[in-house]
Amino acid sequence: MIMPALDDFTEHWRDQPSFLVDYSGNSTFLAKVEYHSDQIHHSHSTVVRIRKADNGQGQISLQKAPSSLLPGFPQLLFSPPLHVYDYDRSKHALLVQGHSNLLGGAYKVVITPA
Repeated sequence: MIMPALDDFTEHWRDQPSFLVDYSGNSTFLAKVEYHSDQIHHSHSTVVRIRKADNGQGQISLQKAPSSLLPGFPQLLFSPPLHVYDYDRSKHALLVQGHSNLLGGAYKVVITPA
């Protein structure tokens, strides 16, 4: 499965010292994560892992969430086809879009390496 947004994001950041890419193309990095929906606008920092190889291809996982948000949110694991990925070339951010009844509908997560 080819995911241009993940490829573009990784390609831009891969030479940064804090952006670790392993032999399979999986990446791990500290990031600022922003959540946006009609009900929530919040940001925090956490470790992000992007799986680009093997089982879980295209999966994005966040190490932790702040306790101040709604129970069960924010989402800590993203994967296609439930989530749509895009790459913001102007901010070099990874965008994840999804839907949650808990949040009253559509939400967007913006991931930018710290």
